[in-house]
Amino acid sequence: LMVDGKVRNYLKEGHLSQGVRGLGNLLLKLKDARMDLDPACEIEPLEGRFGEEFTAMNSKIIERFKVCGDRTSDYLNWRYIDNPTQMFETIVLRKRGILESYAVFSCFDEEATLADLFGEANGNSMNALLSTVIQICRERKVHTLSVPVMETSHLVPLLKESGFSPREYDHVVFYARPKGRHDGVVTDGKNWFLTAGDRDS
Repeated sequence: LMVDGKVRNYLKEGHLSQGVRGLGNLLLKLKDARMDLDPACEIEPLEGRFGEEFTAMNSKIIERFKVCGDRTSDYLNWRYIDNPTQMFETIVLRKRGILESYAVFSCFDEEATLADLFGEANGNSMNALLSTVIQICRERKVHTLSVPVMETSHLVPLLKESGFSPREYDHVVFYARPKGRHDGVVTDGKNWFLTAGDRDS
């Protein structure tokens, strides 16, 4: 999101480094995705706890993925609101008052992580949520926004379009009994939807 940290690694503080930072940050900002959001949609921060509307949306969306963690209100409250080790923020997108999608993220100093981006992918809703998170992070002088997802995730094209680049990766470890009912399902990455929010830490 910002080149300040990279510039500090190569240039001493001064007029040159200030100029390089200014130009670099401007170029990054110009790369931000632009879209026209449906006038019937509204993006706003979630105030309070996750309610039953999230459970209802989860029941509708989760059927589209063969391997996906539940995102009920109980789970989301446990994972993000009642978490004693980390603070999270959530923004929601509603269309005519009905919840369509949400994004959960956390900021720590100059780094931020998008823990979850879930919901309807109609129109530009996901793009708008992601762009809103990016805008919030820029306003807070965050340098890096990470979005841990599987390389087969349906979010990857959106992330690339928004200027994200692949980085280092970790392996997802699982076991499926040969010729069992899950064999052939969990071995296909396209059946999975996992985000950082699916971790228990």
